[in-house]
Amino acid sequence: MEQGAAVRCNSPATIGWKIDEVLREPDRLQRMQAAARRTGRPDAAADVLSGLLGGRHVRWW
Repeated sequence: MEQGAAVRCNSPATIGWKIDEVLREPDRLQRMQAAARRTGRPDAAADVLSGLLGGRHVRWW
């Protein structure tokens, strides 16, 4: 959220409204996508697991 890649949803009842709100604003959605690309860590789960296993390389496939 702090990086602009997410929207807070405090209640399950508002999820649909929040999604509609983002989808109605294509510029906002593009900014969120760009923020997700900038801040994303595609290998985060493997990095965490590798750390837990003492640095051994983890292969997912």
